[in-house]
Amino acid sequence: MNDPEGQAWWSVRLEAAGAEPYDQALLGELLDRLAGRDAAVTGSPEEPSDDLVRYGARLSVCAAEPVEALVLARELFQSAARAIGLPSWPLHQVEVVTERDLDAELVRPAFPELYGMAELAERLGVSRQRASIVSGKPDFPRPVAVLKATPVWTAGSVARFLRAWQRRAGRPARRLA
Repeated sequence: MNDPEGQAWWSVRLEAAGAEPYDQALLGELLDRLAGRDAAVTGSPEEPSDDLVRYGARLSVCAAEPVEALVLARELFQSAARAIGLPSWPLHQVEVVTERDLDAELVRPAFPELYGMAELAERLGVSRQRASIVSGKPDFPRPVAVLKATPVWTAGSVARFLRAWQRRAGRPARRLA
């Protein structure tokens, strides 16, 4: 989309929350009302975990600054919700981000890089057997999960361990009984 001079495209996420249930079919109508705004809608009309029922949308607006984008998006969202009979609740959460920043965020992995025993051995530069011994040391990070095939660590926890690891060359001396 072309940006009018001095303005940018913003992605605005709004979420309204309240106590009374609503008909989930209204979410489709909300999406229809926000057509042309690259909208996506969300909702949790049944069994909320915190006693608050929610509905929301993410939509695109063009504005000079984030506050202006929020005001415009809020008016579009609340007007559409009123028109189809959704409850008129206060906004519970809002987020305003440039579409460029949102695009950059969406390409980043949502889950951290993980290492199993094979990846750990490769990262440590040792055999799998040696990696198993090293990972059993008290100063080694605890795995985030233990699967049937292997324990699993985050790459970040392994990187922190490596920065502090006092690696010694050669085999450890044998202890005589």
